[in-house]
Amino acid sequence: MTVSSARLAPGVRSVLDAPRGQRFSHPGHQAVSTREELLLAQMGDNPRVAYRQRHGILPAWMEIQHARLSPASVETRTVASPPRPRHRSHRKVRGSGSFGLALCCHALAAVLGAFAHHVLSPLL
Repeated sequence: MTVSSARLAPGVRSVLDAPRGQRFSHPGHQAVSTREELLLAQMGDNPRVAYRQRHGILPAWMEIQHARLSPASVETRTVASPPRPRHRSHRKVRGSGSFGLALCCHALAAVLGAFAHHVLSPLL
């Protein structure tokens, strides 16, 4: 069921004609920066907040890293670092002997199983 625009109150029509995001006023909400400033002013005696107000939001090492990674500094560095050797786990079985090792383990298991059957079968 639709309602014609003639039957709508003029206030409703103005709200519906307004662009998205501007249809309603928000009198109870403060701007985020204003609220943040009020909270920081209240917590000024806190050492961490005082440090943040003195030095800014980001730590100094982040600004240094940003300057280090900026495109201008990347172009000045022309020396390439040597390639790192690949990390090999100390528990990893080396690839070349893995098939022979697996074959030996299976053969040993078969021999031990046959021996156990030979020894234990008269007891049962």
